[in-house]
Amino acid sequence: MADGLLGIPHIAYAKAQVNRNKSLDVSKLDVSFGGFTSMPLNDGMATREQVLSTEARIRERREAALRAQALQDACTSDSRHFVDDAGTDWEYVVLSGSSIRIERCSHAEGEVAIPDSIEGLPVHSLAPDACSSLEDVTSIVVPEEVQFIGGCAFRFCKRLECVVLPRNLATFESDWFRGCPSLSRLHMPGLLEEVGPSLFDIPHLEYVEFGAALSRVEPGTFQKSRLIGISIDPENPWLQTDGAAIYSKDAKTLVALACPLPSYAVAPSCTTIARKAFSSFCNLVQVELPSSVEVIGPYAFARTAVRIFEAPSALREIGERAFFACASLESVSLNEKLQVIEADAFSNSDISTLRIPNSIVEIGYPVAARTKLVYAGEGATFTLEPGSERLMLDESGALYELQGDGMKLLCLFDSEAKRFETAEGTTEVAPGALLNHAELEEVVLPEGVRIIGAAACKGCRALRRIAIPEGVVEMGSEALMDTALESLHIPASLEKIGENALVTYNAHNGKRQPTLREVTVAQGNARYEEKNGMLLEKWSNGKARVVVNTDSRECVRIPEEVVAIAPYAFNGDRSIRELYLSNRIKLVGMRGLAFQCFIELIHIDLEEPIEDHTSFDVRFPEIDRSVKQIELAFSVPDHVSVEAILDHYDGSIVSGSSYDAMVDGGIGLYDQSKMIIARLKDPVLMTPSNRSMCDRVMRSNLVDIIVQAARHDDRQVVDDMLDLGYLTKDNIDIVVERAGDVQDAAMTGYLLEVKRRFFGSQLMDFDL
Repeated sequence: MADGLLGIPHIAYAKAQVNRNKSLDVSKLDVSFGGFTSMPLNDGMATREQVLSTEARIRERREAALRAQALQDACTSDSRHFVDDAGTDWEYVVLSGSSIRIERCSHAEGEVAIPDSIEGLPVHSLAPDACSSLEDVTSIVVPEEVQFIGGCAFRFCKRLECVVLPRNLATFESDWFRGCPSLSRLHMPGLLEEVGPSLFDIPHLEYVEFGAALSRVEPGTFQKSRLIGISIDPENPWLQTDGAAIYSKDAKTLVALACPLPSYAVAPSCTTIARKAFSSFCNLVQVELPSSVEVIGPYAFARTAVRIFEAPSALREIGERAFFACASLESVSLNEKLQVIEADAFSNSDISTLRIPNSIVEIGYPVAARTKLVYAGEGATFTLEPGSERLMLDESGALYELQGDGMKLLCLFDSEAKRFETAEGTTEVAPGALLNHAELEEVVLPEGVRIIGAAACKGCRALRRIAIPEGVVEMGSEALMDTALESLHIPASLEKIGENALVTYNAHNGKRQPTLREVTVAQGNARYEEKNGMLLEKWSNGKARVVVNTDSRECVRIPEEVVAIAPYAFNGDRSIRELYLSNRIKLVGMRGLAFQCFIELIHIDLEEPIEDHTSFDVRFPEIDRSVKQIELAFSVPDHVSVEAILDHYDGSIVSGSSYDAMVDGGIGLYDQSKMIIARLKDPVLMTPSNRSMCDRVMRSNLVDIIVQAARHDDRQVVDDMLDLGYLTKDNIDIVVERAGDVQDAAMTGYLLEVKRRFFGSQLMDFDL
């Protein structure tokens, strides 16, 4: 039996010819092999820079093709015809007197060879749809001189079985063959450098030949493959094949299995199984691995039907999700040299035991979620061999790294634990140690812990209690993010709380009132204090930042020394009715001041006077629209912006209506006009747009506003309308007439007096 075995009886390894004289140019493999890909995959391993580089390269090729097409179109001759010896009619044009573009092929049948020259000029390109809808054609050979093929060039050729693309072509588009159900053999362009899953938009391919320039194979390219064979130009300096799989030229990396076989034997010289090399071949039962394999890349065997995995003796690393969703995988035997097993390596499989060798230095979490493994107690079937000088697995299923002065908690494998007590001697909780433990409700840390790492308990949405012991000096970023933490005591020793460390789940998503309602600080802590229901981080210059607001009081006063608000500090709060703050707050993190409630009074103290104002009191109208406007006013700017608050206030009073047209939830015209008048009399920081909208409301509703003022016996509104220029000699008569309908003699008389004093009328209206 071979050293590394997956499954049952296998087919023999077919030797490939290896060109030993050509060295491997690593620079050409930037997106070729598993674990080292820049392709934008769903599993998120690619770096942004690599993805952008790849996209830019593709974009440059397409733009170059478009430029070439434009140049051709600018210098084409009239359409001409050429009939070859087989009776095929070729419609073509001459480009710049030097080359030919085939426009249309007709009367073709059987095996068709596109002419390499016409009129003594080389055929360099095919126009879009040039050879489409040829019902009786079974094969097409494109001459070597062709360098450009237009879109859908061969589509709807129903009987087309084989296409040979030219060696001098550097591009490939699967839509060339749209609607070609019989196409089974394809010779790819010789200068094509990269191939991806779009190749199998051609659904019935059985054989593909790749050219000498191919150097990049996107991981997962062959997941939908139906191939029964492949070949690669022997002159290719980067890749080779044994007829079923693609290897690097030195045969040390298996890039991908191209043909969906039930079993396969990997080349004896192979050291690396690339990312997604066998992924999604659901009929693959067995793969024989040679003893030389050192690395199994991420997703290498994911979603296959392998049943047994015996690790090769040289294996050092098993990548993320290497055997993910291998539902038939029931037996795993790991080797003594294994050092790394990444997250979800065996998740969603059928294994019931997993014995980790003592050579291991890193295990991802979860390593085998949703399996039959038992992690805790005397009956645990997930075990670590004794004798490890670096790691320890305790009876609760927690993994620790042994250090000189104590232990570091690395992870808790028991995903069903509700209460977890860290082992005595623990000095550090590693980043992500308890990440996403959905059932965990309480965590107990022993004395001696000094560091709680980033995202240590992130995503533990049932976690309500954690005791931070005296001696802890640092809590990493997002340490308790998205938990259900209800209260927290900050010890005197704590010197640093990382960004978003105390952003609980409801505060993060803003859908409910945040759970964290109490934070206390031990006397003597030099860095943090509780004030006005807020946890403040004190700075050396006497200023402070709000880390989190925990009090559900209706009146919130942000202390004068505060100049910054941490992300999500107030997000989700639904209890505030009065808010006192200052525009000295120059830095507000993401949704730091986002509120989910109607605030009756917003008082803003000003660092410097604005148009003789030292503060503002803003009272939004009590409608649902105001709740949204308040949220926008505070959550969008990255500082306390008086301009934004007044802008959204103006937006609320101009509309004055509910978002729901079926609900009578707006403010009345009288109240709306009073608010608009107040703003127009003191239009500080009012935008021209808002001023215009306010003016439109006042002018279009002038008479109704005066009528409403008459009903309220509010002569001040009349005076304000007069001062603001809305009440004029052109409309005073209709205003007097409509006000008279209210039958308020005092207001009518007042309006007549206004008419007399300001518009020169001495007449008595006896009807009134």
